[in-house]
Amino acid sequence: LQNLDAGINIYVENSNEVWNTAPGFEQSIYNRAEAAMMGIGEHENHARRTVRLAQLFESVFGNGSLNRRVRIVLCSHQPMLKWWVEPMLQYIQNNFGPPSRYIYSISSQTYFSGGAEAGEDTTKILNDCFSSIEQQLDEPTGNEAGRVQWIQKAKDWNLSGGYSSYEGGPAHGGGSTTNIANRIRAERSRRMCEAMRYNLDDGFIQLGGDLAMHFTLTSAYTRYGCWGLTDDVNHPNRNYKYQCLKELLDVTTSVENKNEINYLQLSPNPVSGQLYLDFNLGGKGRSLLEIHDLMGRTVHSRSLPTSSGELNLDIRTKTSHAGIYLITISNDENSITRKVQVQ
Repeated sequence: LQNLDAGINIYVENSNEVWNTAPGFEQSIYNRAEAAMMGIGEHENHARRTVRLAQLFESVFGNGSLNRRVRIVLCSHQPMLKWWVEPMLQYIQNNFGPPSRYIYSISSQTYFSGGAEAGEDTTKILNDCFSSIEQQLDEPTGNEAGRVQWIQKAKDWNLSGGYSSYEGGPAHGGGSTTNIANRIRAERSRRMCEAMRYNLDDGFIQLGGDLAMHFTLTSAYTRYGCWGLTDDVNHPNRNYKYQCLKELLDVTTSVENKNEINYLQLSPNPVSGQLYLDFNLGGKGRSLLEIHDLMGRTVHSRSLPTSSGELNLDIRTKTSHAGIYLITISNDENSITRKVQVQ
């Protein structure tokens, strides 16, 4: 304990998926039984226990620690915003005072999935992934539980941490033994990185989301899916999903030192005409330049004679309209992607 960084913020969740009634979720059984004993609803007991956790942590870390050092997250299933989350916030309001006193953010999962039907190729699976994300962004009717609605709900209750995601990532499989080979190929595809970027950046951060958690760092490819950012922690960069998160977090190699490997510099950005590219992937031989729109569709592709150098690109002749595009340069060793705004 003495080696822990005392300045790190602490995020606290009341167990995992208390709302989940699937077999094996003993925490849900416990919550339901305790709620019945107290004569309140399941969601009300979940809210009560969450506030109790806030009070316990505050008793240790001191007055003023909540919503600063200690951040209590009220979690639920994404479709249950008005069926579970709103009643929990109302319960806290009625019994403990303003939820913003105890709750830092409301949170759901942000998984997306591709089809696992027989005969579906990787293109269809990945197209389904983009559609899955798109369907989660805004849901003004029905469950009224799109990410836009979650973000607005957090604003309505003045939660300082807004809307967060307690876990997420690509999740297709579910144990099915159908089409496993193509599902694995889809996981390894460069477009999976693009789907993740669309899910976390354009479909979360740009909408106003706060903290987003990926489910796990590493895991094998199985019929249940691949939950990890990489399948090999010893060689994480071979996986496009890991690269994607590095790029989103701006922890890729600095472009200030051109002697370093794996950089891509774009200028100007935004751009309306000629785009200048300066890149170095390391290694020898040819590389591949690709431009994708935010739905993952390739709008331009060309082979480059080297893995490092400079290039001028008339971007407006390569893209169909103004907007955000993703430029990727890759070779057998490395891949790097940057976002460009075409005006």
